Amino acid sequence: MIPVTLHTERLELSTPTTADIDAIFDACQDPEVQRWTTVPVPYERKHAVGFIDAVVGPGWENGTETTWALRLEGQLIGVEHELVGADP
Repeated sequence: MIPVTLHTERLELSTPTTADIDAIFDACQDPEVQRWTTVPVPYERKHAVGFIDAVVGPGWENGTETTWALRLEGQLIGVEHELVGADP
C-alpha cells in the first residue's frame, strides 16, 4: 500500500517519520495516554523508535496496517493506527 498525505486548511494526515520520534515519546509520557492506549509503561524513547521502524513503514509496505500522524498547522497532535481488514 502506498502511503498518502491528506490535507485540509489546518489539518494534515501523513505518515509518521523519524522526525516525530521525540514528539511521540513526549506524548506517551502522559498518564492518560498510557491509561487508554496499549503503549508500553514505562514508555521509553526506544519504543517510539521501534514504532516508527518496525510498525509504521512495514505496515504500509505490507498493506496490513495504516498509521497516520495528525498534524495541526504542522505540529504533531496525535497518531492513529489501524489494522487493515481486521474484524471490529
